[in-house]
Amino acid sequence: MRLQYFTKGIAVMAACSMAFGALGVTGQAQEGAGLGVVETAYGQAQGVPGALDGITLFKGVPYAAPPVGELRWAEPQDPEVWDGVRVFDTYAPMAMQWPNDMAGEPWKTDFYYEGLPEYSEDCLYLNVATSATSGEEKMPVYVWFHGGGLNHGYSYEIECDPEVLAQKGVVVVEVGHRLGVFGYMALPQLDAETGYNASGNWGLMDEIKAIEWVVENIEAFGGDPERITVGGQSGGTSKSGALFANDETAKHLDGAIWQTSLQYGTKYRTVEEMEETSVNWLKMLGLQGDESLEELRAMDAQFFMGKETEYGKAPQGMVYDNYAIQYPTLQEAYEAGNFENVSILAGTDLGEFTQDRFADLNTAEAFYAYYKDMLGEELYEKYDFPHTCRVVDAIAEDTARILNHSVFTVTNNMLFGKKAEEYHTGDVYIYLFTHFTPGRNEEELWAWHSSELWYTFGSLRDTAGQRYWEDWDYELADIVTSYWSNFMKTGNPNGEGLPEWVNSNSEHLAYMDLGDEDTIGSVTYMDSLKQMAAEFYAPNYGF
Repeated sequence: MRLQYFTKGIAVMAACSMAFGALGVTGQAQEGAGLGVVETAYGQAQGVPGALDGITLFKGVPYAAPPVGELRWAEPQDPEVWDGVRVFDTYAPMAMQWPNDMAGEPWKTDFYYEGLPEYSEDCLYLNVATSATSGEEKMPVYVWFHGGGLNHGYSYEIECDPEVLAQKGVVVVEVGHRLGVFGYMALPQLDAETGYNASGNWGLMDEIKAIEWVVENIEAFGGDPERITVGGQSGGTSKSGALFANDETAKHLDGAIWQTSLQYGTKYRTVEEMEETSVNWLKMLGLQGDESLEELRAMDAQFFMGKETEYGKAPQGMVYDNYAIQYPTLQEAYEAGNFENVSILAGTDLGEFTQDRFADLNTAEAFYAYYKDMLGEELYEKYDFPHTCRVVDAIAEDTARILNHSVFTVTNNMLFGKKAEEYHTGDVYIYLFTHFTPGRNEEELWAWHSSELWYTFGSLRDTAGQRYWEDWDYELADIVTSYWSNFMKTGNPNGEGLPEWVNSNSEHLAYMDLGDEDTIGSVTYMDSLKQMAAEFYAPNYGF
């Protein structure tokens, strides 16, 4: 029997019954001839038909020159112009990353069951999915940055299939970029070369370059360069969030979707910190760390792969260089007005990294000791926590897993909606994804980190390798992709036939429970535990 989100005496998760109107079927075919040859700044491009009728895919479009040779650890440059019509029917290799079979479970079985593509330093390519039949349609644009921290992943992972969103009237752009040592290494030798006395952030510069490409070219694909939403999941949220820390790039963005990680309090590393890490990492590889750039760039890319040191798999992390990132913290980018009128949709999954996190809280005694230490005695006593949240040994660990995101994380995110008003952002919509992915250890994994991607992209397919999806999975995917595409179009996820999604602000803290048929809906009631969590997080926002 599926675990219910209740502790003895209190309801941890609110249940809302909703009546649904008519909704389209995820992946339903549409009529349409597709998009023909388009004119880009670098040459004529032709796509190929997608799996869904009416969708044209452009796979592996270069947005920058290959970052190899003298362009290794350098700012991305324009791609070469080509003659004639170039057909984009093949995805490019993924970026160099460690290790090549990087995924553990459940990601390996769920997302990479077809294996992994080749990797290469030559990785600055993007993919476009569109339902447009001409360049006159001015559809909203969604620029997606994949997860995997700053160290792995790729733009065309199977769970991020863009066709359903494209079918719902969005031009989807998925970006490949440099990762790990090739994307973030900083060295004194590089500082002397850049001209701004700093280095690093190469992967972020790729992403900035991709936005520039979109602004310049996306109209030809049926997109509107003045309606760009950026988004990402996990590590992709930090990538898309950092774009707002660049004044010029931020001017082109009017929406942000952050899945699993809210972007607000990020503090960027200093160049000095990153250089120390990079030099020490090179020494662990057997180098001196002071080699010339000519020597380092002449080395085979594979030399930097496949060895994990005490400094990690590779130097990774964005730095405040006052060039690509112009603020020491993302909060200062908010204060500077870079999020003004930017609508934000953000949330997390119920089971995010909680499977083993609370294994030590397997008794009521350990459970209460943990929360007393976390909350502090004053707050713990004020809300009479042992009475408000009653547990016995048998449910202590699972209750901690539930509280982690359904009370603490979601309340922190809701408070952000209140804080965002000070920065004159657009509306803020918060969600908690609570639907258990069916099959394969669902009672242990719950709604696990990244599992929402199947639904936010509508990438569920009745095919070998994927899970045995149930009717509600398909219906939920249709609902969620409607929310996401509506948000990209208007800055508001609501639409006809959908359960109302109440935004979170100073008048009402609220979130959407993206769960099962009997729980999906907006939650606006602040029970005692959420009130307690709000007091706990209020100092982070200056409340």
